[in-house]
Amino acid sequence: MLIKIYLCFLVAISLLFTIPYKSSYQRVETSQIVPVEAQIKPKTTISAPKKVKVAHYLIPTPKALELISYVSRETGYSVELLSKIAKAESHYDLSATHLNKNGSIDYSLWQINSQHIPLATSMGLDIKDPKDNSDFAIYLMKKNGLSDWCYSKKNWI
Repeated sequence: MLIKIYLCFLVAISLLFTIPYKSSYQRVETSQIVPVEAQIKPKTTISAPKKVKVAHYLIPTPKALELISYVSRETGYSVELLSKIAKAESHYDLSATHLNKNGSIDYSLWQINSQHIPLATSMGLDIKDPKDNSDFAIYLMKKNGLSDWCYSKKNWI
């Protein structure tokens, strides 16, 4: 019995050596060996796909929309553009305030800066009041275009 097992084992071994062996590796001569550092390809730059802007605008309150429409009529800028600016500046909050690093404060829908208070007061306007804030925004837009809102431009262009 032991002889039969031994013979089967020998036949199995001999079959292994007669079956063609396919290898994914190729024999390489030592003269063809290239150092690993030389095999590394330089990094290729893959440009990321452009970001798609998705509009997540809040719906303006009726009063905010009324003021945006008013500023649009007075300046000629579209309601759509002015809505984006108001959203970027105050999230349509008519009582919004923002304390800046330099100590000045931005007020209301258009975030008019407190540096303008003396001029606005001389014009009979209170920039903390939403209607007066819009009137002063009209003044600035007619005088300087939209440059006074340049810091939030990336959010509304």
